[in-house]
Amino acid sequence: MISSTKRVHNDMHSLEEENITIIPPKDYYALKIKFYSSEKLDSLVPEKLLNENPKPLVVYYSHDFMLVLFPCAKESSDHQLNGNHNLIVSKYARFFAQNYPAAKDITVEIVHLHSRTVIFTYLSWIIFQTSQNNLVRLSKGLITPKDLQFLTEKELKTKFSEGNNLKWDDLDPHEKYGTVLHMRQIKKSTEYFGLSELFDARDTKKYTTFIFGKN
Repeated sequence: MISSTKRVHNDMHSLEEENITIIPPKDYYALKIKFYSSEKLDSLVPEKLLNENPKPLVVYYSHDFMLVLFPCAKESSDHQLNGNHNLIVSKYARFFAQNYPAAKDITVEIVHLHSRTVIFTYLSWIIFQTSQNNLVRLSKGLITPKDLQFLTEKELKTKFSEGNNLKWDDLDPHEKYGTVLHMRQIKKSTEYFGLSELFDARDTKKYTTFIFGKN
Protein backbone atom coordinates (compact mmCIF):
# COMPACT_ATOMS: atom_id res chain seq x y z
CA MET A 1 0.00 0.00 0.00
CA ILE A 2 2.78 2.40 0.97
CA SER A 3 4.74 1.47 -2.13
CA SER A 4 1.72 2.05 -4.36
CA THR A 5 1.02 5.44 -2.78
CA LYS A 6 4.63 6.47 -3.16
CA ARG A 7 4.61 5.39 -6.81
CA VAL A 8 1.51 7.50 -7.53
CA HIS A 9 3.10 10.44 -5.70
CA ASN A 10 6.27 10.15 -7.79
CA ASP A 11 4.27 9.85 -11.01
CA MET A 12 2.20 12.93 -10.25
CA HIS A 13 5.28 14.90 -9.23
CA SER A 14 6.92 13.94 -12.53
CA LEU A 15 3.77 14.99 -14.38
CA GLU A 16 3.98 18.44 -12.77
CA GLU A 17 7.68 18.77 -13.59
CA GLU A 18 7.07 17.90 -17.25
CA ASN A 19 4.88 21.00 -17.55
CA ILE A 20 7.36 23.43 -15.99
CA THR A 21 9.41 25.63 -18.31
CA ILE A 22 12.92 26.26 -16.98
CA ILE A 23 15.21 29.08 -18.10
CA PRO A 24 18.59 27.61 -19.13
CA PRO A 25 21.41 28.99 -16.94
CA LYS A 26 23.32 30.32 -19.96
CA ASP A 27 20.34 32.33 -21.20
CA TYR A 28 19.46 35.90 -20.40
CA TYR A 29 15.75 36.45 -19.96
CA ALA A 30 13.22 39.25 -19.91
CA LEU A 31 9.93 39.76 -18.14
CA LYS A 32 7.44 41.30 -20.56
CA ILE A 33 4.70 43.05 -18.60
CA LYS A 34 1.54 44.70 -19.88
CA PHE A 35 -0.50 46.92 -17.54
CA TYR A 36 -4.15 47.81 -17.89
CA SER A 37 -4.62 51.05 -16.00
CA SER A 38 -6.03 54.55 -16.40
CA GLU A 39 -2.88 55.94 -14.75
CA LYS A 40 0.44 56.33 -16.54
CA LEU A 41 3.30 54.23 -15.22
CA ASP A 42 5.91 56.53 -13.65
CA SER A 43 9.56 55.95 -12.83
CA LEU A 44 9.03 54.98 -9.17
CA VAL A 45 8.04 51.39 -9.98
CA PRO A 46 11.00 50.61 -12.31
CA GLU A 47 13.39 52.32 -9.89
CA LYS A 48 12.17 50.12 -7.05
CA LEU A 49 12.41 47.07 -9.29
CA LEU A 50 16.06 47.85 -10.05
CA ASN A 51 16.73 47.56 -6.31
CA GLU A 52 15.07 44.17 -5.98
CA ASN A 53 17.02 40.93 -5.68
CA PRO A 54 18.19 39.68 -8.12
CA LYS A 55 19.00 43.02 -9.71
CA PRO A 56 17.93 43.41 -13.35
CA LEU A 57 20.42 44.69 -15.91
CA VAL A 58 17.97 47.35 -17.08
CA VAL A 59 14.26 48.09 -16.97
CA TYR A 60 12.52 49.48 -20.03
CA TYR A 61 9.16 51.15 -19.42
CA SER A 62 6.58 53.20 -21.26
CA HIS A 63 2.98 54.29 -20.73
CA ASP A 64 1.53 50.84 -19.97
CA PHE A 65 4.38 48.45 -20.70
CA MET A 66 7.56 47.24 -19.06
CA LEU A 67 10.42 44.95 -20.02
CA VAL A 68 12.75 43.75 -17.26
CA LEU A 69 16.05 42.29 -18.45
CA PHE A 70 17.98 39.81 -16.28
CA PRO A 71 21.52 38.50 -16.79
CA CYS A 72 22.47 34.92 -17.48
CA ALA A 73 23.26 32.85 -14.40
CA LYS A 74 26.75 32.65 -12.97
CA GLU A 75 28.64 29.37 -13.26
CA SER A 76 28.30 28.67 -9.54
CA SER A 77 24.58 29.41 -9.34
CA ASP A 78 21.28 29.31 -11.21
CA HIS A 79 18.56 31.78 -12.06
CA GLN A 80 16.22 32.91 -9.30
CA LEU A 81 13.72 30.27 -8.19
CA ASN A 82 15.75 27.74 -10.21
CA GLY A 83 14.59 29.40 -13.43
CA ASN A 84 11.03 28.15 -12.94
CA HIS A 85 8.69 30.21 -15.18
CA ASN A 86 5.64 29.66 -12.99
CA LEU A 87 7.31 30.80 -9.78
CA ILE A 88 9.05 33.80 -11.36
CA VAL A 89 5.83 35.02 -12.99
CA SER A 90 3.98 34.61 -9.67
CA LYS A 91 6.70 36.52 -7.81
CA TYR A 92 6.60 39.55 -10.11
CA ALA A 93 2.84 39.55 -10.58
CA ARG A 94 2.67 39.91 -6.80
CA PHE A 95 5.34 42.64 -6.85
CA PHE A 96 3.40 44.72 -9.38
CA ALA A 97 0.09 44.17 -7.62
CA GLN A 98 1.65 45.61 -4.46
CA ASN A 99 3.60 48.44 -6.06
CA TYR A 100 1.28 49.50 -8.87
CA PRO A 101 -2.24 49.10 -7.41
CA ALA A 102 -3.69 51.41 -10.09
CA ALA A 103 -3.33 48.57 -12.59
CA LYS A 104 -6.66 46.78 -12.95
CA ASP A 105 -5.00 43.84 -14.64
CA ILE A 106 -1.45 42.69 -15.34
CA THR A 107 0.00 40.11 -17.73
CA VAL A 108 3.53 38.77 -17.29
CA GLU A 109 5.46 36.73 -19.85
CA ILE A 110 9.04 35.44 -19.93
CA VAL A 111 11.21 35.63 -23.04
CA HIS A 112 14.50 33.70 -23.30
CA LEU A 113 17.35 35.65 -24.91
CA HIS A 114 20.38 33.63 -25.97
CA SER A 115 22.99 36.35 -26.49
CA ARG A 116 23.76 40.06 -26.22
CA THR A 117 23.19 40.43 -29.94
CA VAL A 118 19.69 38.95 -29.59
CA ILE A 119 19.04 41.28 -26.63
CA PHE A 120 20.01 44.35 -28.67
CA THR A 121 17.81 43.27 -31.58
CA TYR A 122 14.87 42.37 -29.36
CA LEU A 123 15.02 45.56 -27.31
CA SER A 124 15.34 47.64 -30.48
CA TRP A 125 12.20 45.99 -31.84
CA ILE A 126 10.32 46.49 -28.55
CA ILE A 127 11.16 50.21 -28.47
CA PHE A 128 10.10 50.64 -32.10
CA GLN A 129 6.80 48.82 -31.51
CA THR A 130 6.17 50.90 -28.39
CA SER A 131 6.83 54.14 -30.27
CA GLN A 132 4.31 53.07 -32.91
CA ASN A 133 1.74 52.30 -30.23
CA ASN A 134 2.40 55.67 -28.58
CA LEU A 135 1.99 57.43 -31.91
CA VAL A 136 -1.47 55.91 -32.26
CA ARG A 137 -2.40 56.59 -28.62
CA LEU A 138 -1.20 60.20 -28.54
CA SER A 139 -2.84 61.02 -31.88
CA LYS A 140 -6.21 60.65 -30.11
CA GLY A 141 -7.76 58.59 -32.88
CA LEU A 142 -6.27 60.40 -35.87
CA ILE A 143 -3.76 57.64 -36.59
CA THR A 144 -4.85 54.00 -36.68
CA PRO A 145 -2.82 50.76 -36.62
CA LYS A 146 -3.68 50.43 -40.31
CA ASP A 147 -2.02 53.80 -41.01
CA LEU A 148 1.21 52.44 -39.55
CA GLN A 149 1.29 49.83 -42.30
CA PHE A 150 0.60 52.08 -45.27
CA LEU A 151 1.89 55.58 -44.46
CA THR A 152 5.51 56.70 -44.46
CA GLU A 153 7.12 58.14 -41.34
CA LYS A 154 6.82 61.65 -42.79
CA GLU A 155 3.14 61.12 -43.62
CA LEU A 156 2.43 59.82 -40.11
CA LYS A 157 4.10 62.83 -38.50
CA THR A 158 2.18 65.21 -40.76
CA LYS A 159 -1.13 63.54 -39.94
CA PHE A 160 -0.28 63.65 -36.23
CA SER A 161 0.53 67.38 -36.23
CA GLU A 162 -2.50 68.36 -38.31
CA GLY A 163 -4.93 67.11 -35.71
CA ASN A 164 -3.01 67.93 -32.54
CA ASN A 165 -1.43 71.31 -33.34
CA LEU A 166 1.68 69.66 -31.96
CA LYS A 167 4.64 68.12 -33.74
CA TRP A 168 5.62 64.54 -32.93
CA ASP A 169 9.30 65.54 -32.90
CA ASP A 170 8.61 68.16 -30.20
CA LEU A 171 7.16 65.69 -27.70
CA ASP A 172 9.11 64.51 -24.67
CA PRO A 173 11.34 61.56 -25.73
CA HIS A 174 9.95 59.34 -22.96
CA GLU A 175 6.39 59.93 -24.20
CA LYS A 176 7.44 58.78 -27.66
CA TYR A 177 9.94 56.01 -27.03
CA GLY A 178 9.73 55.03 -23.39
CA THR A 179 12.90 54.83 -21.28
CA VAL A 180 15.60 52.24 -20.73
CA LEU A 181 16.55 52.72 -17.08
CA HIS A 182 19.85 51.63 -15.57
CA MET A 183 21.03 51.89 -11.97
CA ARG A 184 24.61 52.39 -10.82
CA GLN A 185 26.19 52.70 -7.40
CA ILE A 186 28.48 55.74 -7.44
CA LYS A 187 30.42 55.99 -4.20
CA LYS A 188 27.70 55.84 -1.52
CA SER A 189 24.80 57.02 -3.64
CA THR A 190 22.48 55.32 -6.10
CA GLU A 191 22.17 56.98 -9.50
CA TYR A 192 19.60 56.24 -12.20
CA PHE A 193 20.37 56.79 -15.87
CA GLY A 194 17.70 56.82 -18.55
CA LEU A 195 17.89 56.46 -22.32
CA SER A 196 14.85 57.49 -24.40
CA GLU A 197 15.36 57.03 -28.13
CA LEU A 198 15.09 54.56 -30.97
CA PHE A 199 18.14 52.29 -31.07
CA ASP A 200 20.47 52.92 -34.01
CA ALA A 201 22.16 49.76 -35.30
CA ARG A 202 25.13 51.87 -36.42
CA ASP A 203 25.94 52.59 -32.80
CA THR A 204 25.46 49.19 -31.21
CA LYS A 205 28.39 49.62 -28.81
CA LYS A 206 26.76 52.66 -27.20
CA TYR A 207 23.66 50.67 -26.28
CA THR A 208 25.35 47.44 -25.24
CA THR A 209 27.69 49.42 -22.98
CA PHE A 210 24.69 51.14 -21.41
CA ILE A 211 22.99 47.80 -20.76
CA PHE A 212 25.94 45.59 -19.78
CA GLY A 213 28.65 48.05 -18.73
CA LYS A 214 32.09 48.34 -20.27
CA ASN A 215 33.20 44.75 -19.59
